[in-house]
Amino acid sequence: MDSCLLFHGPGARQHAIDDANRRGRLIHDPFGDDGLKVDEAREFVGLLQVAPSCRETGIVIAGPMDKAQPKSADVLLKAIEEFSPMVLPILWATDIGGVRNTIRSRCLPIWAPATGFEPVDEEVEATARGLLHAALNDRVAEIPALVARVKSDSKKKIPGREFELVAEVADAMAAMSNDPRVRVLWEKLRKLARWRNPTQLEIIATFLPGSD
Repeated sequence: MDSCLLFHGPGARQHAIDDANRRGRLIHDPFGDDGLKVDEAREFVGLLQVAPSCRETGIVIAGPMDKAQPKSADVLLKAIEEFSPMVLPILWATDIGGVRNTIRSRCLPIWAPATGFEPVDEEVEATARGLLHAALNDRVAEIPALVARVKSDSKKKIPGREFELVAEVADAMAAMSNDPRVRVLWEKLRKLARWRNPTQLEIIATFLPGSD
């Protein structure tokens, strides 16, 4: 592996772990599940400099890099650019658009489709299934009512952070089909809900033919 791998997509974390197990063995639990902190980033870098005690290649994982603290990402820069073949770094992110360019430019990005994501909320799953069915079968007229349901539910469940439910719906959709069109929809919705609460019209527009 000449470049640090950066798995991105709804199944990124699991794909990173699976890849690590194919290449060697994890020498530490993945770092940063709650948002990579500076001390975790330093420990990650430190492990890259220690030879594993067995013949297997050692692997260290960090992510999600789209939620890492800026200073934490800075700590990783040199280590993910120059590393020993004995201990390899692997990074992951749900939304690659949220990863700092300094990290992205040093990594080989690999799309990671869903690996069986199951939303805890049955209403989210039902809404996601309805949106997916409407989008893939050109039933555009059904989309506004389904999007209105997402906006209404999100305001009740997580007021002020409705974008979280939009992202959850996107993840549920990605787990339901391997159709390439679903990846496009997932990326559009994730981008839309990256930093703010999208309007109802903005969400609807992502499902329309020819939308960017």
